[in-house]
Amino acid sequence: MSAALLSAKVESPKILVGVIGRPHGVRGLVHVHSYMSLPESLSSYQPIIDELGQEWILSWKKKGVASLAAFDNGRSITDREQAEQLTNRRLYVLRSQLPPPEEEEFYISDLIGKKVLICNLEEKDDRVGIIHSVMDYGAGASLEIKGAGGEDYIVPFMKKFVPDVNLSADYMRVFLPDEVEVTDTSSSSSNEEAQDDPL
Repeated sequence: MSAALLSAKVESPKILVGVIGRPHGVRGLVHVHSYMSLPESLSSYQPIIDELGQEWILSWKKKGVASLAAFDNGRSITDREQAEQLTNRRLYVLRSQLPPPEEEEFYISDLIGKKVLICNLEEKDDRVGIIHSVMDYGAGASLEIKGAGGEDYIVPFMKKFVPDVNLSADYMRVFLPDEVEVTDTSSSSSNEEAQDDPL
């Protein structure tokens, strides 16, 4: 089972495929973090649309570094000041531009928000949850599931714990590992709300 290709939430009909990082040098190049399973394939989808609706042509210059040119007139970002204004902008492509996933492969955007039934919890009232995010730090993808009781569960996205993925079903069955990471977020929410938003 694989959660490859993309790793972010869909904003239909657009799918998040990357984010612009800090400038690289003084000639308008930028670092780009691609969410594609093959990062370099990001440049094959044109135009790329940022979160403000600006359409871009992206060209890789070296690993993780790209140039950007406006799709409508071809004008490139040419200096560091222009590049700095794009830092942290999310990049999207239209869903229709992407190929359908292969067998046993899923767009992560299709998993986000999916209801799950946690089959091996004793308390029936706590068995329902939703997939909040999908994480992959290099050792394989894991689902972050928000439970009905306020707990967060981290479940490896493997056949053993997620035996089948039927996106058309009401629920997706999952099984918690014997040593599952659990976080109770209910007690920390009030403290978080009292703090200023760091962003």
